[in-house]
Amino acid sequence: MDPKPFLQLSVHQLVDTLLRRGDIDNRVYNQETMLLGSKLHASFQEKQGNTYHAEVALAGTFERERGTIALQGRADGIIDGPSYPIIDEIKSTVANLKAFYEEQKEWHLGQALCYALMYLDRVGKDKAGIQLTYLSQNSDESMVKNFVFSKEEIEEKVYGYIDDYLKEYSFLHSHQLERDESIKNLKFPYPVFRQGQREMARYCYGVGQNGGFLFVEAPTGIGKTMSSLYPYVRCFKQGRADKIFYLTAKNTGAMSAYSAITDLYENGFVGFDSILTAKEKICFCPGHECNPDDCPFARGYYTKLKDCLHEMVRSRKRFDYLSLSEFCSKNQICPFEFQL
Repeated sequence: MDPKPFLQLSVHQLVDTLLRRGDIDNRVYNQETMLLGSKLHASFQEKQGNTYHAEVALAGTFERERGTIALQGRADGIIDGPSYPIIDEIKSTVANLKAFYEEQKEWHLGQALCYALMYLDRVGKDKAGIQLTYLSQNSDESMVKNFVFSKEEIEEKVYGYIDDYLKEYSFLHSHQLERDESIKNLKFPYPVFRQGQREMARYCYGVGQNGGFLFVEAPTGIGKTMSSLYPYVRCFKQGRADKIFYLTAKNTGAMSAYSAITDLYENGFVGFDSILTAKEKICFCPGHECNPDDCPFARGYYTKLKDCLHEMVRSRKRFDYLSLSEFCSKNQICPFEFQL
């Protein structure tokens, strides 16, 4: 019987995947607004009374039929209410507060409900309040939305999120099990090792198994690409090592890695691979801003994302410039963000 998955996720990883909606919009989400948002959050938290506890670390493990998720996160604020605790989720934005709330309320509420369940489990209470606090980055305007839920209602919501995530993850979990099985008998794809190639591969395998860093200076032509990729692929294990990032200075290096992975596939390896392309090379609207008014591929991106990911990983194993461009053009989504 195949083992059920055990995942360690942040609240954001769980909820963002399922509930985030709307557009890519660099007017709303960018480095400047994120920095200002952090300052506004901190300023707001400092002004609250003694019953307000800011940045409360929470964790909980939830075992469900399809698997187990160990969830962790940090609540913006928890208020010691007279009858029940109140979980405060703070959001700041340059957008209109009412419009922002209406578009993203399920996403924001979902985050707060996860924190509420973990906190109720900690303190043994059977009810919690949820406070969504919205702060404008353009003015002194603010808006607060309040809700009250029983623990049973919160459990129903959060367990639903977890079950939905595990249902979607089941495909990837099955792939990981198949991948791990494929590497048990995976042979070096070439008849012989070149001089120095076996030694380098042995060192790479040791780092892959035990951690650490390896710096190699070697002449051109010994086969450094396969000397590193092959041993690290052999280190794959579901739940421990699931991704390899192969960084290159030039496109020729990327093509060399792509060719090496092809050789591994032809020798029985089962995997996914993706070539990441620079934004200026893959963008469908060069010179345009990343917002729904200036780029049609930013419009509704997060609303479409879950279904597009579901379709993409079930239709192919290799994600290169051409396949991504074709798929994203058909679905009217940003190819740069989608490849990430």
